[in-house]
Amino acid sequence: MEISVVMETVCIVAVCGNIFVLYALISQPSLHTTTNFLVLSLAISDFLLSVCIIPFAIIQEHSNEWLFGNVGCRIWLTADVWLSTASIYNLLAISLDRYMAVRQPIHYPTILSKRDWKTTRQ
Repeated sequence: MEISVVMETVCIVAVCGNIFVLYALISQPSLHTTTNFLVLSLAISDFLLSVCIIPFAIIQEHSNEWLFGNVGCRIWLTADVWLSTASIYNLLAISLDRYMAVRQPIHYPTILSKRDWKTTRQ
């Protein structure tokens, strides 16, 4: 099986999965929690990665060369680094949030309450 077929499958699954997560988190008010806002941010960065980065990699894999010029390459690489870094930082934030929830279960609601989260978003 060619690597491009695997990449296409991963891209389709990533787009569909992230759309599902985005829809669920946005449409359900009961899911509007601090942790889920972090998951929402991760879903957005992963969705953008699977829509803006992976398709160009698939095209490159099919043609065995870069077809979008030097400027396109620089833009693509920059976006790839930004979105990948955003995903990594989102995972870090979720990990720290969960660590605090496990390490300080009694104080966790006061450490990062929904009210505080809304205040920092404005």
